[in-house]
Amino acid sequence: MADSSAILTLYAKEYSASLDMALQQKESVLSECVMHDTQASSEYKFHDRIGPTEVLERNERNPDTPNVNISYDRRRTSLRSFHWGHLLDKHDNLKMLADPSSAIVQNAVMAFNRQRDRLILNSFYATAYTGKEGNTPVTFPASSQDVAADYGNTGTAHGITIEKLFKARQIIESNLIDPSDEIYMAIDESQKRELLELDKLQSKDYFTGNILVTGDLPKFLGINFKV
Repeated sequence: MADSSAILTLYAKEYSASLDMALQQKESVLSECVMHDTQASSEYKFHDRIGPTEVLERNERNPDTPNVNISYDRRRTSLRSFHWGHLLDKHDNLKMLADPSSAIVQNAVMAFNRQRDRLILNSFYATAYTGKEGNTPVTFPASSQDVAADYGNTGTAHGITIEKLFKARQIIESNLIDPSDEIYMAIDESQKRELLELDKLQSKDYFTGNILVTGDLPKFLGINFKV
C-alpha cells in the first residue's frame, strides 16, 4: 500500500507579518502624579523654598516697621541615567518576514515607562537632601505621616478600610496642601480588590453606575487610585 503521509511535507505554514507584544505594562501609571522638571549641564539642581510667616498686631500709631523672620529651605535633586539597546544586523531584516524595528522601539519605550514608575515609588520614602550645599539628609517622618497597618483594629493588621482612607485624608490635609492639587494613592491589585469590596464604594448612594460591572475604581474622598 502506498504511503499517503508524504503529502504532509506540502502542508503550508503561515506567519504573521508583524510582531505582537507580550503582555506587559505599557504606559507609566504614576508619571502624571508627580511634578515634572528639566535639568541640563549640571550634576545637581536645587529648588529653593520660602516658609510661611504670620502678621503682627499693630497696637500704636506710626510704629516701627517690623522685621518678620522668614525661613528658607533648599532641596537638592540629581539626575540618574538609564540606557537600553538591542543590536540588529542589517541582514536580519532580509531573513525575516516582519520588520522588527518599530516593535523594538515600542518595547524600549515600555521598559522606560516601567522604570519611571519604579523610581517614583522608591523615591516616595527615600531620604531627601537639604541645606545650602544639599548635604543635609532628611528622612521620611513615617511616625506622623503613615497610617498604621492595624489602624481601626489595634493589634491586627488588615487591608484598606474606609477608616484608613479617612485617616490618610486627614494627614494630607494637616500638611496644608494646595487645594488645587490632585491627591493620588498608589495601590496594588490586591488592594484594588479590597476597595472594590467596600460597601460604600458599591453603593449607588455615593456613585452613579456600578463599579462591580466596570471594575474601575472611582474617585473617593478626593483620592485618585493608581494601580
